[in-house]
Amino acid sequence: MIRGYNREAESPIDLMVEVKLISSYTLCPFRVFLIKYLGLKEDVEYLTAKGRELHQLYYELTLTKLRALEMGLDEESLLKRISHRYLSSVLTEREVETVVDFRVSTPLIGTPVEVERLFKSRELAMIGRVDLIEGGVPIEVKSRDRVLESDRIQLALYALLIERERKVNIDTGCIDLPLIARREFVTLTDSLRRKALELRDLTIEISLTPSPPPRRRSESRCKYCGLEEVCRTLIV
Repeated sequence: MIRGYNREAESPIDLMVEVKLISSYTLCPFRVFLIKYLGLKEDVEYLTAKGRELHQLYYELTLTKLRALEMGLDEESLLKRISHRYLSSVLTEREVETVVDFRVSTPLIGTPVEVERLFKSRELAMIGRVDLIEGGVPIEVKSRDRVLESDRIQLALYALLIERERKVNIDTGCIDLPLIARREFVTLTDSLRRKALELRDLTIEISLTPSPPPRRRSESRCKYCGLEEVCRTLIV
């Protein structure tokens, strides 16, 4: 099993790339080219307000759940009290209720609990911010209704970064889909790790080469991309 602290996982090139960008390579290598080689900036408005609000709600629920457990308080009443502050947000009442009920019914994997923890490694040539870590287990929170392969790649990359910094072994991670009340446990196999590192190397390669990869046009995906308009009109 390749680990983040193994020399085999290291990159020979001194160039930091973002974990989220590496994982998105599976969806669109051309987007990676636009950002890393051409240096284009995404329009952050494509990031949905719902996604940001969901993460904020889920983080608050998780930290409140931890506090309730530590202090012996009524967890469910505390978490439901939080929900009232989000009822006038971009999340619907039913969505808020679903997220709250999911967090109430889903136990913490362990302690400590860390929120949006930043990890970076020159040796691994990666930097990224993990949504949640419960008892050493990385958790990614998604606002979609399904898990993508890019999510599993992202989780594997985060595990490698954590292993590098903390000199621990991480064999499992989670992807939480609070809007449909689902948690998927992901076994961080050797093959998944090696695929993730291969994508890291491809992302670095794209960052240094003038030859763009082919575009992968997909109406369902492209409409959420902050470079969609540039991609349609740019001639390279």
